[in-house]
Amino acid sequence: FNKKIKKYDNQLKVETGPAFRFQNIHQKKRRSKIKLKNILLCLPMHLKDATDIFNLAYESKLDLSYNFIVKTHPLLDKKKIQDLILISNDKKFIFSDENLYDLFDNSEYIITSASSVCLEAISFGLKVIIAGSRTNITKNNLKDIVEEYDWKVCYNSEDMLEFINKNINKVDYDILSFFNSVNRENVNNFLSK
Repeated sequence: FNKKIKKYDNQLKVETGPAFRFQNIHQKKRRSKIKLKNILLCLPMHLKDATDIFNLAYESKLDLSYNFIVKTHPLLDKKKIQDLILISNDKKFIFSDENLYDLFDNSEYIITSASSVCLEAISFGLKVIIAGSRTNITKNNLKDIVEEYDWKVCYNSEDMLEFINKNINKVDYDILSFFNSVNRENVNNFLSK
């Protein structure tokens, strides 16, 4: 990350701290190599971005063997989403309250917007589809960090179908390159700054 952050100013002092929010990711089990036909829709708290994600999935021309599993942001509930984003009521969308990491284990792809969940999904071996905004700036926190064949910004269903059909084997990433361990040394370093 330091390289990406220092892209415009090499003299910039950059410090990283322990990944408190992601401390359990280091104990996660590796995904099985079984090909699953689940596409996880990880919704952000912003309804406009969530709408873009639903539109992308809804318009997809994937065969019916694919399941769209929906995980809402902790600040949103299913009823609010279904009241405000009408296509989310379509039978092709299955809402789940399962733990995020369990959903990762049972999915092959994730559709989301720029979020830390992108890096979490990559570390679980999922391919990441970032729903490109049709009306606003598209945020992409994977560029220059993760190999480009493990993610794609998709603005329409054709982009998504092309990415899924490419099906290039992914790289196994070292989780520690994304998230600093929460241990005594890292915590003490962080607190002493």
